[in-house]
Amino acid sequence: MVKVSLYKNRDYVSLIITIALVLCTVVVISGSKSAASDIVKKDKVIKLSFVAPEPKPQPPKPQPPKPQPPKPQPPKPQPPKPQLPKPQLPKPQPPKPQPPKPQPPKPQPPKPQPPKPQEVEAPAPTALQADPSLEAEYLRKALIKVTRNKHYPPRAESFGITGNVIVEYILNRAGAILSMTISQSGGNKMLDVAALKAVQTAHFAEWPEKVWVGKPSKKFSVKIEYQIQG
Repeated sequence: MVKVSLYKNRDYVSLIITIALVLCTVVVISGSKSAASDIVKKDKVIKLSFVAPEPKPQPPKPQPPKPQPPKPQPPKPQPPKPQLPKPQLPKPQPPKPQPPKPQPPKPQPPKPQPPKPQEVEAPAPTALQADPSLEAEYLRKALIKVTRNKHYPPRAESFGITGNVIVEYILNRAGAILSMTISQSGGNKMLDVAALKAVQTAHFAEWPEKVWVGKPSKKFSVKIEYQIQG
């Protein structure tokens, strides 16, 4: 029984809702027709009015910051001003005693000088005079020494090589050879070497005192001949 009553109540509610919807539809349709007839009656003039929209409120512009008064700066420490020394007035000095000026010596009478002994000049040594005969004798003996030491190279002699060699040499007063050279070649190296050897082994004597006076050395020249005797 309870279920049957619930079903019946539902039917009533749905029926009521349907009737309400129908009535609303009729009212809307009738209203729209009356509005349409009013428009036709007013000579079909439609006036439209536009309402300007209200302006939107603008956000307030940011205000610039107010200038702040400058903060007071602490005073900078000032360097101490240099103190100028006060000028000192020189104290008066007592005058220094001046030494006495030297007096020029009085001129003395000249003393008698003893007589100077006269110098006796020594006699000048007599200069040595060169003796040409002794010089010629020394040259003759030197040539003999070189000729005795002359040696004909066997190989040059076997090949029939001949020639004349002139050797220049320098002697000091002791007879020692300072230097020697070939001023004229014999045309073959074997002959030149043999000639130099003949001068080198000659053993020259010491110069006499009156030979080439005042000269520490002298140049000599000797001609050595290499000839095959037929």
